[in-house]
Amino acid sequence: MKRKWMVLGMTMVMLSGLTACAGKSEQQAEAAVEEQQAETIIDTAQKDLENMLPLTDAVMRCLLEQSYTYTPEDPQVFWRMIYYATPEFSDQAVIDGDAMELPVSAVERIAAALYSGYQGLPDISAVHDDRIGYDAEKDTYSFGLGDRGLSDYEMMNFATNEDGSVTMKVRLFDVTDDTTICEGTFVLQKNNGDDEHYKYAISSAEIDVKL
Repeated sequence: MKRKWMVLGMTMVMLSGLTACAGKSEQQAEAAVEEQQAETIIDTAQKDLENMLPLTDAVMRCLLEQSYTYTPEDPQVFWRMIYYATPEFSDQAVIDGDAMELPVSAVERIAAALYSGYQGLPDISAVHDDRIGYDAEKDTYSFGLGDRGLSDYEMMNFATNEDGSVTMKVRLFDVTDDTTICEGTFVLQKNNGDDEHYKYAISSAEIDVKL
């Protein structure tokens, strides 16, 4: 009888151990799923931010080359930022000599991502730049073809803010020697529109010129 109780006791201990192992395995599985979900969220956020890089590049080059500050309320500044960003939509453009023509819808997409307070394209008559025009008959905007020179851009880092916005730093550099031309600090707000590519819109931008 004593032996019987010993066997029963050992069996209970083994079952208890198996239950503990099963519980631990479930916890590990749940932790692995949560980690995978977190990684997916981070990867998605980074991809969405990378989609914004050509626009942040356009803003940096515009502010740098035109000696502007980020004031999209000024039609002159806003249209020039759009001009710098138009190569992003070259696949939708019609090339006519030394200019590219874009439909209004493409220009509006650029504008809505360049400025989180966007409420419609500003009056183009305020722009004194023969590289930017509007053809009422075709209902298209035209932009002169330019050359970005020997520069490129890359994301330096980003951080999510308490209000859900993202602060992103971007570097513009000389491709010949990797010299930093300027660094841009951007605050991006979630884009409330239905644009599947541009999930953010720029709400502020500052550049720190290095050269």
